[in-house]
Amino acid sequence: MSDEIKAAVGAVETLNKAFVEFKSTLDASAKKRDAVLDEKLARIEADMDRASKLADEAALAAKRAQRMSAESGDGADLDAKALAWARGIAKARGTDV
Repeated sequence: MSDEIKAAVGAVETLNKAFVEFKSTLDASAKKRDAVLDEKLARIEADMDRASKLADEAALAAKRAQRMSAESGDGADLDAKALAWARGIAKARGTDV
C-alpha cells in the first residue's frame, strides 16, 4: 500500500473516530447543555474538519501519483497530451506548433 493511500486510510479512520465521539457528545449535550460540552463539540468538529481535509488531500495525492506513474504502463504522458492539444488548436487556427 502506498504512503498516500495509508495517509488517506488513517485520515478516514480518524474522521470516523471523531464522528463517533461527536455523536456521543452531542447526545450527552442534548440531555444537558454545558459550556464544557459545547467546547468539546467545537474541538471535535475542528478535528473532523482537519481529518476530512487530510483524507481529501491524501486521496488527491494518490490519484496524482497514479496518473504520473509510468511503471504501470498506463500512466498518462501529460507532455504528449499537451502537445497534441496545442497541435489541434493550431490546426484549427490554420497555424503550426
